[in-house]
Amino acid sequence: MSLIKVLRAIALGAILVGVLLVQAVPVEAAGGPTVIAVHRNGAFDMSGQVTFGSVARMSVPAGNWLITATSTIQTTTSVSDVECQLVAGTEFYKSISIPTGGGVGSSQPMVLLLAHHFAKKGAVILKCKSNGWLGDVLVRDVHMTAVQVGQLTDTAGIFGTGAPAASYAQDSSARGWTDSSNHDVQDLRLPAGTWLVQAVAWGGAGGDGDRIDCTLGWSSTTVDQFVGDFEGVQRAVYLEGVITLPSPGGVNVTCHDGQALWYLYGSAISAIQVGTLKYGPLGGSLTTTGSGSPTVIGGYNDSAGGVAASQAMSSIASESLGTGSWFVTAKSSFLGAAPANITCQTRLGTVSDQGRVIIDAGNNMANWMAMSLTKAVSATSNASLACGQSASSGDVAYFHVRLFALKAGSLTDTDLD
Repeated sequence: MSLIKVLRAIALGAILVGVLLVQAVPVEAAGGPTVIAVHRNGAFDMSGQVTFGSVARMSVPAGNWLITATSTIQTTTSVSDVECQLVAGTEFYKSISIPTGGGVGSSQPMVLLLAHHFAKKGAVILKCKSNGWLGDVLVRDVHMTAVQVGQLTDTAGIFGTGAPAASYAQDSSARGWTDSSNHDVQDLRLPAGTWLVQAVAWGGAGGDGDRIDCTLGWSSTTVDQFVGDFEGVQRAVYLEGVITLPSPGGVNVTCHDGQALWYLYGSAISAIQVGTLKYGPLGGSLTTTGSGSPTVIGGYNDSAGGVAASQAMSSIASESLGTGSWFVTAKSSFLGAAPANITCQTRLGTVSDQGRVIIDAGNNMANWMAMSLTKAVSATSNASLACGQSASSGDVAYFHVRLFALKAGSLTDTDLD
């Protein structure tokens, strides 16, 4: 089946091919939160024999922190247990993603979210394990970022005062469904205002080719969508979007599975309140709302576009950022009508973060990527998401693209390589 027919079948819209335009950006609002980050580029071995090994570690001062970790898990042989945990003090969020033993499905994205109040200086740790041997599973391109907030509301209570405010909730219970209806899988109650929201989940399904679709939003408003494939094993979900609440209300993630037998073992939502928002369609004009810090610049594209048939990679999203320090996140879903190796990079200045997935035209035809980076730039620079793929032109489509940049007041980024 051609890609165009596949796209029409799932009502994704017309293919938009080409490089997206870059917008001019007004002068940035001053100030912003403290951001601390660590990263490890390239691939390195994950600990085996069901024993956790530290992948990344960073120290943070006392205070309230929202934490994000992104990476790609890649297997060189079949394993049945690949688990990572993002840990701060006694709190953690975990996810399990089972890649195949090589080829299609052997690379899978991993995103973890956490929030924590540190009463004194502490450490944030990303640790992973598999039930294989050392060398059977690789972890690629790890970025772990902590954003300090004034007031934090999470399951442990309310900590601190002032801006920016942030909220976090997670559900580690096992939940299962035997129908293809939409189900509410995670909720977070927020005060009125504009919020940059991230959401994650992980679970599995009963058989190969189980496509999982999720939405992030509130009431009848959708701010992001997700398409992936559980393929009869456990894998992860990720969404990100901006939500403006005119009054206190709940944001939520809803999901449904095409084959009606599916389950979740964990989910979480984190949100940081935005002062100045510059937001709009990727390739179009941005609208500025609000004032103060933090400043968030973001864009979206829910139409389908063709991924270039070249591993040299071509831009599918771009935003212009002013002088300053930035925490950039990007995500996209992909759909294939032929076997393809897809590689993407999120870029800002001389810094990049890379992701990769391998899809086919059957059981693993839908997949996704999410990347993050931090960078201080001394002049106006483009934050971009660029992708390429190994199949023929028109065989792979991207859609549900999101690109966000949060301006930091101060940034410390450590290379752990």
